[in-house]
Amino acid sequence: TLRHRLYVHHGDSQSERVAERYHEYASGPEATALRLRALARDRRWKEIIEQFERDDFAGWPAENAALASESFLHRGQARAALKSGALAEADLIAATKLSPKDPLAWMALGDNYANNLADESRALEAYRESLAITGPTQGWQPLTTTLSIVRILTDQVKTEEALATLKEKATLRLYDEVKSVAPVWRVRLLRAYGHVYAAQGDEKRALSSFREALELESKQSPSR
Repeated sequence: TLRHRLYVHHGDSQSERVAERYHEYASGPEATALRLRALARDRRWKEIIEQFERDDFAGWPAENAALASESFLHRGQARAALKSGALAEADLIAATKLSPKDPLAWMALGDNYANNLADESRALEAYRESLAITGPTQGWQPLTTTLSIVRILTDQVKTEEALATLKEKATLRLYDEVKSVAPVWRVRLLRAYGHVYAAQGDEKRALSSFREALELESKQSPSR
């Protein structure tokens, strides 16, 4: 996406402060957020930090709160990907404060707690906040968040709570409505059930879930 601005003025460029007007355009909230969004889409995390490490998104005008939240989110994602957990936490918390109903910001915060800060309690809190916002849908965000919660609960051997999390939405019940979920997600859900059953010592159900996941995955793989 190419964006341009025409600045019409009298006099010469120096007296009309054209350089200042360009700087305002190139470094303003909208332009900054657009550049961050493009870099984040391509997962160019190092470039995000190199270019925006010192930017003060919190200092943007109140009318740009949504753009500031998005910018905090993208920089937080970059810092999390680069294993700067504490800095990522600060950015992602700032994002959730500016946009408390953004499920992606809460999910990213949960990922950072789980993967970088080894804080399972706060990870669960953030994931559950994200899930409460998205509601019972089959979108990638609620499914990813659900599986993240289940993984932590399984590791904690809270298997009944893990099963309850999988079954609390009608769309996630294993042998019924789960079959309406896209195949890639069905495989992941079946594996999650398998791990929970294995943690319970229920070998029969665990093997059944894993076999079903393998069969489904083999059908999706291109023939060799």
